[in-house]
Amino acid sequence: MADNEASSTPQYCITQARCRLCQFELAHDELVVAGLCLAVGDDDVSCEFPFRRHTTFHDDELDIKLHMCLSGESQTVREEEGGEEESKDMFVAEDHLGIRQVVFVSPKRCEEWCRNHPSVPGAWWRHISAKAIPSAVAIRSDGLKMRDVEIMQKEPLALLSRIGWQVPVPSPPAVVDLLTLQRPREYPDGLRMRFFDCNAPDIIGYSVATDGAGVLAILSHKQGEKADASLYEDLDSAICFWMYMPINQGEYLTDICRRAGCLITQTEIVGITFSTNQGRTVVFGLYGHENVDFRRIAALPRGPCRVNEVWLHSSCSMQRVTEVHPCIRMTTPHRPVMGMLLYYADGHRECVGQFRLDWVAEPIIMGDTDKLYICGKRTKECWGYVAAVTGRAPPSRAEGRWLDVAQAGTLEWWFSSRHSVLYYGSSRLN
Repeated sequence: MADNEASSTPQYCITQARCRLCQFELAHDELVVAGLCLAVGDDDVSCEFPFRRHTTFHDDELDIKLHMCLSGESQTVREEEGGEEESKDMFVAEDHLGIRQVVFVSPKRCEEWCRNHPSVPGAWWRHISAKAIPSAVAIRSDGLKMRDVEIMQKEPLALLSRIGWQVPVPSPPAVVDLLTLQRPREYPDGLRMRFFDCNAPDIIGYSVATDGAGVLAILSHKQGEKADASLYEDLDSAICFWMYMPINQGEYLTDICRRAGCLITQTEIVGITFSTNQGRTVVFGLYGHENVDFRRIAALPRGPCRVNEVWLHSSCSMQRVTEVHPCIRMTTPHRPVMGMLLYYADGHRECVGQFRLDWVAEPIIMGDTDKLYICGKRTKECWGYVAAVTGRAPPSRAEGRWLDVAQAGTLEWWFSSRHSVLYYGSSRLN
């Protein structure tokens, strides 16, 4: 409302604990940015001040006055655990019209929040890490709606925050140029990344969209799933060829490779190939030109996986094992077995998985013909872990899945920050 004083400074009144234009709730002492938009279009001038109830902020230089006369029924946003000093990651939902929603989440709760994020139909999500949020965050608006949130830095972490994903991603994976297989120094404006389910048990085929010179989209199709026309139409390309690769019973992808080359017209082209365990390879993209640079992008396990997961590998011999010392993670409620130290009859030792000397459990004594029984379970989030290791055959196998390891061959233990996957012969656990 207008100021009745003689001063020419316009006064604006915030009557609720939220910004009316953008509908963002404000907490006490939260930093607010006030900007002055001049008739000449200079909208880069701005100032910062902490939001406090029942106070007036006056900036002489910019000639701005804001009065926070909040009503008693207004709500105050509760700080999350960790206090005001804890830095928070920013998740931004946007579409072609602008910013739809902004959420601040503690880095400790990012994975949990991403699994139960609010639904914003048609929006793409950007993840701006707390480490990438300096004082220079540009919020662009046309006076009616927020149009963009931009990090001004150009470090790799800040560059990743400019990429939109179909759903919120707790740890944005590295994005590489398929032509060079290197991280680009700059990402295209408005870059949006899609993903697809790979090697899920109910997969019946994959569809790939290409314009001949590049890959536009990849879709996976599952048993009993109805075709969604919007997925095919959500591509802004004058030329688009959809190619379909059916997956047969027992068939799964083993390799994804990229094919790069150059036409006579000096047009750089990129295609991909899918190879399966049945010796079948399908090419998506321009076919049959010379001087093709052919490189593997991903080697895939039989079950569903996340290609961007950082996996570590270890293995050990299972011949003539005398003792097994499990290592149990003591900092989580379900206390998973994170690795093992094995002793052998000839006196040498080997280790698989992760291992800490202060988390070693009681040893399992092994006879010459004894088997090792390893139980795998999954968390509520479906991450696989090793729940138990024993030298005695389990009386019941109703809970979890069991891997029987004889005193022969090699045991492989793959692990990431969330998973443990074990292989023994042709058997896989988790």
